[in-house]
Amino acid sequence: MSENQSFPDAAVPERIVELLHCREAICQKLSECAADDSEQAQAIVDDLQSQWNAAPEIPPEYAEILDRRYQEALKAFADSRAAAEERRQAAAAAAAKASAAAAALQDLSLAPKISLAACEKAKKEYERHASGAAAEVAAMAAEAIGTIDARLSAVLAAAEASAAALDELAAKLNTMLAAEDPAEFKKARPELEKARDAALESADAEHPAVASAAAKVREAMKKLNAQLTLHYQTLDLARWESYTLKLDICRELEELNAYEDSKLPAAANRLRELRKAYQELGAVPREKQQEIGPKYYELTTKLQRRVDDYFKALRARRNEAAEAKKRICEAAEALADSTEWNATGEKLKALQLEWKNAGSAGREQDTALYARFRVPCDQFFAARNAYWETRRTEQNSGAEQRRALCEAAEALSSMETGAAVARARQLRGEYQSAPRAGRQEPELNARFNAAMDAFFGSLRSASDQARGQRDLLIGKLNSAGADLSAVALEQLLHEVRGEWAALPAMRREESGRFEAKFRSACTALEKKISAARKKMLEERGAYFVPAMRAAVACCRAALREEALPEVTEDLSAFPKLAAAVTDLIAEGGKMPEGMQRALVRNTRDFAALLDEYESLSVPASEEKAERDLAQELALAIAGNFASADFAPAKKKSNPGELKIKMQSIGVLDPEKAEALLDRYEALS
Repeated sequence: MSENQSFPDAAVPERIVELLHCREAICQKLSECAADDSEQAQAIVDDLQSQWNAAPEIPPEYAEILDRRYQEALKAFADSRAAAEERRQAAAAAAAKASAAAAALQDLSLAPKISLAACEKAKKEYERHASGAAAEVAAMAAEAIGTIDARLSAVLAAAEASAAALDELAAKLNTMLAAEDPAEFKKARPELEKARDAALESADAEHPAVASAAAKVREAMKKLNAQLTLHYQTLDLARWESYTLKLDICRELEELNAYEDSKLPAAANRLRELRKAYQELGAVPREKQQEIGPKYYELTTKLQRRVDDYFKALRARRNEAAEAKKRICEAAEALADSTEWNATGEKLKALQLEWKNAGSAGREQDTALYARFRVPCDQFFAARNAYWETRRTEQNSGAEQRRALCEAAEALSSMETGAAVARARQLRGEYQSAPRAGRQEPELNARFNAAMDAFFGSLRSASDQARGQRDLLIGKLNSAGADLSAVALEQLLHEVRGEWAALPAMRREESGRFEAKFRSACTALEKKISAARKKMLEERGAYFVPAMRAAVACCRAALREEALPEVTEDLSAFPKLAAAVTDLIAEGGKMPEGMQRALVRNTRDFAALLDEYESLSVPASEEKAERDLAQELALAIAGNFASADFAPAKKKSNPGELKIKMQSIGVLDPEKAEALLDRYEALS
């Protein structure tokens, strides 16, 4: 049976036939909707889809054919809708172009002055898109074209009249040229020029006919002027020629005075040339002397003032631009040594943009300032490139180191278990302290972690062997004697905890019991550490002086730039002394910056506490004698006229607290330490 054939009623149960016809009807309606691009068609299709989904299931042998027909009908409808939408968009685009072309025509029709070329171009543009224009747009375009045609007719008529007038004038000039009568031309020249200017003003000078006729007039005028010049040579050649040339200079000066400001530099150059030309010309006829001289002076003075004002403003702008560029150079120079690569790079780019917008400071200053500006920019960007190159090199080196550590981690399974565990801890520390690997780091991290996970996963099967190790570590904690120092006990606790953490995992039902025993043993040892520390604090006064002398000896050697002596005293009870000696050792025996000031400050504080401690042994009678008259007067003024002996006594310090404070001060100045320590020992 083909896909487009109906399903026969024969040999098919009636219920199935009804279901088949129902689905066939839905496919048929979907096919009919493909030709409908109205908005209601989508709602109909949605309803048909709902009917199809809600229809009862049919046997698979029929469902495959009907499903294919149903999907083809849906695709046909979707393709039809897409094609309709594309047609609508094309029509809208054509209408928009037609509307824009019609608007251009309307603008031309309203312009004060129109040209034939622009009108023809606008018409062709509208004709190209006229098929998509709406009725109102077409009406607007037709109205604009009518207005343009009417105006063009007037323009063409004016051009023809002007061309005819110019042709007539050219014929008259040629007649005068043939007559070879310069005097007649001289007399009629103003009227001829006036007629020429009037003909050119009444029409478009760019019209071909007008331009051609104007060229004929110019040629004829040129030839007549040549004749007139020759006539001047025969009469008063030198003076009249000078007058004519000076008159031309004045006319050119008038044109230069009409220049806009941007053309004044060229006008200044031309002014120098015209002045030189004017000075080189001879005298003019006497009757023209009062005409040409004042006019020339007025025009040159006016133009020179404009030129001076322009160059004054130009110099001011250039000086302002030069100052701005100097500030930019200073800002760039302040950033040249910066290592904030990203932020400083953006700042320099902003300065480069500011440089472009600062304006011109003149060729010489611009060249010098730009050379200055390039120096810090090049210095910074060269340093930044070198930094990134170094960083890339370090990252490549880090990647190589981490890759080697990954290979070592992958080889752990071939080692003996104890050594492998120790090596695993070492590898993890080395991997964490290895240089960064850049973009390769995530991949290498995953590889390393996978290798470590695989290794420690293999150790979990040996958890039964870890019981003895755990018992051994717990016994080591429990057997730690109280005769050890707090430092030794802390070191033992730290080592055992590290060994405990490195032990293989155990079964869950046993690990809890061992962890509880281990925590109990750790707690007991921590109590021993607290007791030892308390005892150490109580007894540390006995070895404070030896410890201080050992630290002072190290500082004295550092100040003298000698080798540090070996410290045999236990400084753990005096953190500041231990820290000072540690810093000296870390600096290779050199005094760190700021430590010498700390020595002076520690010595001052120690002496003050020592003075206060010694004052505690002064008899009360002596203390009473030290009260001064000012205190008694103060008591009297306050209304207490009793004996000053009844004034409240100053609260005395606790000697034990003062000793603890002195023992907590850092290293003393080697020059004063011995005297202070002798006084301290005398107190004991």
